[in-house]
Amino acid sequence: MNLMVYAQKIEKEAPKGFDQVRTGIARVRSVRDGGQTILNYLTHNMIL
Repeated sequence: MNLMVYAQKIEKEAPKGFDQVRTGIARVRSVRDGGQTILNYLTHNMIL
């Protein structure tokens, strides 16, 4: 894949990813018990 095409693809996709992260953080804050489970799941997956 061409590097420029790849860079454009990242620019296009990155905002979606950031929105999902923000939504996830908001959910974790609003639902404490469920949020803790989600947080543990996410951190566990990031470590793997």
